[in-house]
Amino acid sequence: MRGATRDSTTLFNMIDGIFAVAITLSPTALPEGVRHEAAGHLILFTSTLLLIALTMLLLWLKLRTIVQLKERLSYTDVVCIAVILMVAVMIPQSGYMAIKSGHLEGNFWTWSTSQWVNVEYQGLLILVEGALLVLSWRTMEGPTAKKYPRTLRRWVFGVETIGVSSLAILILVDNLFVGINGIYIYAIPLILLMEEGLCLARMKVFERSAEAFRHPSGQDRRDHPS
Repeated sequence: MRGATRDSTTLFNMIDGIFAVAITLSPTALPEGVRHEAAGHLILFTSTLLLIALTMLLLWLKLRTIVQLKERLSYTDVVCIAVILMVAVMIPQSGYMAIKSGHLEGNFWTWSTSQWVNVEYQGLLILVEGALLVLSWRTMEGPTAKKYPRTLRRWVFGVETIGVSSLAILILVDNLFVGINGIYIYAIPLILLMEEGLCLARMKVFERSAEAFRHPSGQDRRDHPS
């Protein structure tokens, strides 16, 4: 698959369409009416759903950015993308169940209904993040990505690895200790934002550094020694 071909356009349209449908599933969890005394709960519930929507948007952006750097897709790449798209459809509804029923006590030693709900959502998140990490690692060695310095590519992959590791540690803590159930739901978009922010900042530094070594005419300064 090449960047400007009809096949790549079809793939991007499919990614955009599936994530769009998945994100629109979140508002369906909102109740049609609410009692006056439950207004505060509704605000909290709505805010959490917005966090899930933000999580989906960041996952979509991450997948689209990685695929754009691919010169062509291998069988492994296709499998990773298929896994991500299948899991993405389930994340909003699974997240909704985690918000509604996952706040009760539960851990590895107390397998309550709340624990099962949380483990399902956590498993989906780890699965999609793991597939994105594999896809990113394979992309970093591709010809399109190699136009960037090795140090920059290692930095980007390192940041993504730290993000996935942080999510895994947070989920592990959530399942080992009592009293912190559901905190990972709020931390997921923060971790994804951290990844995107650090990678974008490093790319901006690289672009400014590259521009500093350019002559105003667009040629390298070494071609015009002072």
